[in-house]
Amino acid sequence: MFKKVSLLVLVAVLFSYVANAQSQTEGTKYEAWELGSQLSMAAILNAVGDPQANIDESLDIAKKNAGKFGIQLPPLPAKTTVRAENTRRFIDYVVEKGGDPIQKYLKANFSEEHAAAFDIGLATNIYSFLQIYGDVWQAESYPPLFLITIKHQTKAANLPVQTTDELVNLYGKNPTKEIVGKAAVNTTTNVSLYLMKREATEIGDRLAAQAKYAEAVIHYTKVIEFDPNFPEAYFNRGVAYYEIKEFDSAIADFTKFITFADKNSYVALRLQEAYGNRCVSYYYKKDFVRAENDCTAVINLKKDYVSPYYFRAQSRLAQDKLAEAIDDFTKVIELKPNAVTYYYRGVANQKIGKEELAELDFEKAESLEPGIVQKLNAKKEND
Repeated sequence: MFKKVSLLVLVAVLFSYVANAQSQTEGTKYEAWELGSQLSMAAILNAVGDPQANIDESLDIAKKNAGKFGIQLPPLPAKTTVRAENTRRFIDYVVEKGGDPIQKYLKANFSEEHAAAFDIGLATNIYSFLQIYGDVWQAESYPPLFLITIKHQTKAANLPVQTTDELVNLYGKNPTKEIVGKAAVNTTTNVSLYLMKREATEIGDRLAAQAKYAEAVIHYTKVIEFDPNFPEAYFNRGVAYYEIKEFDSAIADFTKFITFADKNSYVALRLQEAYGNRCVSYYYKKDFVRAENDCTAVINLKKDYVSPYYFRAQSRLAQDKLAEAIDDFTKVIELKPNAVTYYYRGVANQKIGKEELAELDFEKAESLEPGIVQKLNAKKEND
């Protein structure tokens, strides 16, 4: 008999926290994933002839989540005494009658990430069911398609590849039923936990968007207390700390985020932002050597990113590395000409004794923004 996956590993504390904090928010990506997972599980239990109580348990969860998206689920297919026919009806239901229309509806009315999360929940169970329960032809023909779907939708849902790679890596192999079952359980656990933690983090994001940074820090900290190895919460808390000028705490969080680079695809994609944010934090702490180093790290990752050239130029100017500062200010002007950068290149030229070039820079700054030279001269004196 096909066994229903147990998610006891989903810690009730975090689930309760997310549910309470989002009581007014309908249709989360976690709920889209759970809709796909529980709908396919109900169809599986129906196909293998499990007791009605077990079928209803999964179906009720699926209906509850479907209701949050304004979706009415089609009835489960009628059962027959022929195993192959039950499997055919199962595939028709989860792909044609239920899966595809719901996926398209979620993409059109919510987001691609909602649709992708739903697909992952659906495809994980379909793959394992066909490998464990399907006949030889079904086990060979259909499963690869669902592994391809999971791989593609992992990217579309903005999930780290590590959440699904144990299952996806079975593509092209002939795994035992035990290996398939274990990979499916681990994928289900990884995806559901990740989505719950990310949605708890997004509560903090919404507060940060309202400039409620201190409150946002509290929410990010709750996620970190639950899972000290969840990178997104460190990154977003670092940004919130930066906004309230707690630069030491911001630097600590960006540093922690960077340590996950070799283990997490999401971190690798945002590495330049982490170095950039830490660079600016060091700069405002007047730790110009570390600021310069971090800005260089960003530039090595992305050559045409304006901000690191500007802050590296300012850090070098503060250290009297004048020729190098002038080079960086010039690069900023090439990428995005602006009055402030012309002014500070003029300052560097003045310090190095190139008065004519300095005067040209001040004139250009003034032409772009009248009054900027007097304003920044006053600021320089106050600093």
